[in-house]
Amino acid sequence: MASPEIRERVTQIALRRGIFFPAAELYSPIAGVYDLGPVGKAVKERIIKLWRSIFIERNGFLELETSFILSEPVLKASGHLDHFTDPITTCRFCGSKFRADHLLEDQGFNTAGKTVDEINSFLKQSNIKCPVCGKNGFTDISFFNLMFKTNIGPAEGNPGYLRPETAQGIYLAFPRLFRVYGKLPLALGQVGKSFRNEISPRQGFLRLREFTQMELEYFFDPANPEPPKGFEKLKDKKIPILTHEIQLKARELEGKTKESKIELKPEFLSLQEIVDRGMANKIMAYFLGLTYELYERCGIADKLWFRHLFNDEIPHYSGGNFDPEVETSYGRIELAGIAYRTDYDLKSHSQLSGKDLSITLPDGRKIIPHVVEPSLGVERLLWAILEHSYRPKDEIHDWEWFDLPPELSPYDVAVFPLMKKDGLAEKAQEITSYLRQQGLTVLYDESGSIGKRYARADEIGMKWAVTIDYDTLKDNTVTLRDRNTTKQIRIRIDEIKEKVKR
Repeated sequence: MASPEIRERVTQIALRRGIFFPAAELYSPIAGVYDLGPVGKAVKERIIKLWRSIFIERNGFLELETSFILSEPVLKASGHLDHFTDPITTCRFCGSKFRADHLLEDQGFNTAGKTVDEINSFLKQSNIKCPVCGKNGFTDISFFNLMFKTNIGPAEGNPGYLRPETAQGIYLAFPRLFRVYGKLPLALGQVGKSFRNEISPRQGFLRLREFTQMELEYFFDPANPEPPKGFEKLKDKKIPILTHEIQLKARELEGKTKESKIELKPEFLSLQEIVDRGMANKIMAYFLGLTYELYERCGIADKLWFRHLFNDEIPHYSGGNFDPEVETSYGRIELAGIAYRTDYDLKSHSQLSGKDLSITLPDGRKIIPHVVEPSLGVERLLWAILEHSYRPKDEIHDWEWFDLPPELSPYDVAVFPLMKKDGLAEKAQEITSYLRQQGLTVLYDESGSIGKRYARADEIGMKWAVTIDYDTLKDNTVTLRDRNTTKQIRIRIDEIKEKVKR
């Protein structure tokens, strides 16, 4: 696990440079609600662009945008009204409310697989102190629905909810879009906000009440689970899998030793091996491969595995799940879920709405399509990237900095005049305009010494910086500085785009 000190340093840089910060800071901030500043927003958009290029554009898949607001029947059919809950307990003395499993896990009690009665029994027998008032005494567990509820329109009795996931909008749009596009497989993606009214959000930027998802629903004929054409090219790619066998072996060893945690080592399996072992079909294996590629390009793959979930861990809609989990200062955190959602959602919506959502295939068969869903969160990924790319001061950097992958850099290039006088600033502004016309995003900065400007650029992960000096005025050349090495080379102005985008 990464040091908590790194967590503190990353948070301090993020706050100081306005990468992210609590929303509505003028008032008492709401836990689990954050704003992104220009740098955070830019990196987030780079992550989304990368996801879109891998998951949507590469395969010619389709992307849509659906409503944030859903009516109650939709969420009754999806199961969220009944199952989208967390256990809650209340301090009998001060009235503070806590997520019960987190309260117990902080005291070393593993709630996985435990019944409500077992958890209640432990709460009563333990000496757990309330984190707010310090007294011992909690109510029995109840279950709190995590959706934000509202009323649609002025008349009472028409409840609506902010969507807890983007997927339901895609399912509701599927019948119309299938009529438009007319064949399976049909892959529909969406990037957008989802909302979860967490009981007691903690872990800073990791557990948010409002967050962005990148989801894709791949609809297919279960009798002919045709994978995307890219599977054959990707089938030999190896990815780290925490198999059921590895997890069971670790549990067995934990029971025989005094160690509370056994170090786990994943097995690197090719996508074809995952299929051959019966862990997933080719469709699901393909999306595992794409997800791993995304994390490789984000610079976090060396600390990541895909945990194969057991049946008692998977969501109510799932026929099988893999969760990518990455090492951070908070421990292992779940970044996404790759789920085989079967026909659960379409069948449920068909039953509750009374409308037939089956489709007729060219061979005359009527089916309800099955679905594989890779669902990835953006903000958690952003945090993991910041932690993994954080670098302390070293021999050539007298400041902390982020070693972001170049394609995630908030801007393509920074432009600095050596000084503001003698026409250097004017020339730098001219070059900035030229580069923007060339399609580059540019950070322009002329305040402070050149060394401080390099430090500020490194601190937000800028890979490249261009400096305009007196030679620029003579021969239209500039210096191009590399963030990691701090070395500079001299190039022509018309070479900048080629160098920074290669």
